[in-house]
Amino acid sequence: MGRDSLEALFRVIHGTKPVRELHELGRKRLTTTLSHDEPAWNGTHVEWVEEEGHVVALPVPQVAFPRRDGRDGWVFITERDLKDTAKPLPAEADEPSKGMRLIAPSKEVDERLIAVLAARGIPFKLTGESGGHLSSADGAAVLDLRGRVDENGLRCVSKIAFNYVAWCQHADFVLLPTFNPIRSFIRHGTLAPYPLVVLRRRPILTSDTEDTRQTNGHLVAAAWTPDNKHIVGEVSLFNSLTYVISVARDFEGVWRPLRTGHHFEHKTGKITLLVNEPLRGDTT
Repeated sequence: MGRDSLEALFRVIHGTKPVRELHELGRKRLTTTLSHDEPAWNGTHVEWVEEEGHVVALPVPQVAFPRRDGRDGWVFITERDLKDTAKPLPAEADEPSKGMRLIAPSKEVDERLIAVLAARGIPFKLTGESGGHLSSADGAAVLDLRGRVDENGLRCVSKIAFNYVAWCQHADFVLLPTFNPIRSFIRHGTLAPYPLVVLRRRPILTSDTEDTRQTNGHLVAAAWTPDNKHIVGEVSLFNSLTYVISVARDFEGVWRPLRTGHHFEHKTGKITLLVNEPLRGDTT
């Protein structure tokens, strides 16, 4: 997966990539915001940085605009986006004259944000200041991670699922014409007339939930659909998002038993066979 993906961030968080390489993380397709109890901070943009050898999330310089719909809370726009004067303010942001807030770590950054606003023709007048550490009632803050999955990422997880089926059933099985659509997508990016990959938050392990996971290891599984017509693979890197892959559709050939899954512990390299249960996903 690319450097601008959720999986790239998880590589650093879970220690499979050195923290010192955190600066290589992409910024265009991956965003992180604060999910906070207080509407005044909910949606604040943060970035991942190295601090004393640890990965931490810190607010980036940004300006908060009142919401046009009148609801509690603010619309946060980063300094980087504000600098792009060709990009209009988000539609949900109300008139700046109704009040703005600067989120910055220093007076110098305050002045920088004010200059960026001025370049857009937006005057800013300081009427008050506040500061301190930002946290929730329990001393922690929940973060929302959002990313866009590109074609290369989908082809990558498709290759993992395809190779897993090949490993389970050997090469002669996956050389059948039924596997041509997924093979063409992996090699050339050729799409099929049906979805080849579907992204879901639902976990692979039946005892996991969308909010709680028992492992951050990698998971891969493959099985026939209940009608024994299609082969579906599932891949979840760091047991985060689940990619459901249509490995073979309308299978033609000699049927072979297939319902299996494995867990890969990236810290130790240990591979464990999963309990044999039906897959939850289905791209058909």
